[in-house]
Amino acid sequence: MGVAYDLLPLLEIDEAKVLLAIHSFTHDDLNDSRMDGGFMGSLRPYRGKLNHEAFHEVFACLKSLGPTLSEANTVDRRVIRDLWGICHWAREWATR
Repeated sequence: MGVAYDLLPLLEIDEAKVLLAIHSFTHDDLNDSRMDGGFMGSLRPYRGKLNHEAFHEVFACLKSLGPTLSEANTVDRRVIRDLWGICHWAREWATR
């Protein structure tokens, strides 16, 4: 199930950062109901079904944060932590 990058919504920067933290399971409020349905939250424990909507939302966050990542003199380390966390743990869990 693919989605065209151009069709993804542009989010406000702060909203994209919060959503990325939710999808990487690093949001400050671990009781936030969106955590279980987020990208990483839906993978552990794996329930036999991928959450495509969460995956597309991660890409909407990337699309929205992209300009600030490429044009800024400094990068928000929480954003990098969240991105690396998604990459690392998704790969780690997939190879077990």
